[in-house]
Amino acid sequence: AEGIASIAFFAIYWVLNSAIDLINAVYVERQKLAYDAAVNLGHRALGALLGIVLVLEFRNVFVVAISYASAAAVSLIVTSAIVFWKFNIRPFPSLGTGRVRHLFFEAVPLMFAMFFSFVYFHMDVLMLKGLTTDEIAGWYVAAFRILEFTMLLPGAAAMVIMPYFATQFTKDKDNLVIVSGNLVRLLFATGFFISFILVTLAGRMISLFGKDFGADSEMALQILIWTVPLIYVDYVLIYLLVASGRQKKNVVAAAFCTLLNVVLNYALIPVLSYKGAAIATIITQVLLMAMSARFVRDPLPTFRMLRYISRVAPAGLLGAVAFWFVRGWTPEIACLLTLAVFVVGLLVFKGIERNDMGLLRKLIARRDANLSAD
Repeated sequence: AEGIASIAFFAIYWVLNSAIDLINAVYVERQKLAYDAAVNLGHRALGALLGIVLVLEFRNVFVVAISYASAAAVSLIVTSAIVFWKFNIRPFPSLGTGRVRHLFFEAVPLMFAMFFSFVYFHMDVLMLKGLTTDEIAGWYVAAFRILEFTMLLPGAAAMVIMPYFATQFTKDKDNLVIVSGNLVRLLFATGFFISFILVTLAGRMISLFGKDFGADSEMALQILIWTVPLIYVDYVLIYLLVASGRQKKNVVAAAFCTLLNVVLNYALIPVLSYKGAAIATIITQVLLMAMSARFVRDPLPTFRMLRYISRVAPAGLLGAVAFWFVRGWTPEIACLLTLAVFVVGLLVFKGIERNDMGLLRKLIARRDANLSAD
């Protein structure tokens, strides 16, 4: 019964989250991205913080589902109030309007894609609970809650880049390919940077949950964290598909990967327990990123994802080797040394460039017309 209730609350969260995204479109249309970013960041941060508190207190999956739904409900109320009072717009317009009806049906594929992505990213928690024990599921949930904090950055970045992608797709596809490729490179590097911090400090982070969450939760986090660079890249790919009007391709990829994730969990969890669930998540995310990159090639034939991530991957490998050698050292020292090796690798292999900060500043400032193809 508790498992069914958990699924029900996750479903409520998905419905509420879709409504939040719909209302937040007002901010994007009116170039008030600060409002959109604030609501999305607040929404995700509230859900993560509330989830950690509830996990510490009750230690089961059901309260995690409640934390998601509760945070979404609060965010929906807040953003509806802002739209009504600040912009004098009804949060939920009538579908009788032709323009609103058109936008609604355009958004349906993206909503389904988000649903499938949410399901596969959280199904492992429910399957762990059913195939193992509540204690093992609790270890995994603790690691998962920390992982979710890392999703704040790409969520905020997506709100900045989406309007630019949509504009440039009709104005200058060549420039869009170069700018989006550089964003893939930067987000891939950022994902590795965050992953190295958390993989070296995993023990310190998990200890915040208490003595019941020890080496097993630490190991779960150290495996799960490698999905971060992949997810960061996939954010760019998804919004390129949306900007090109190919949302249905994203639904296909997300639905297939959801099915694959369920199969992998059934195969790996009985053998490897929580490690199997974490490995299934990584494999699924790799495939999702690869499928998204392939679909992006249809509207943007010159886009080559591997060209950009290959400039970061060698630095990531060097950082991983460094971590292997210092893994028994004091976590803080291991973290600094691993990051130092990774950053040096980025400089050597040109994973970061001198003009990267200029690109980011222009995107944030919304100076689309001034973006160059350098």
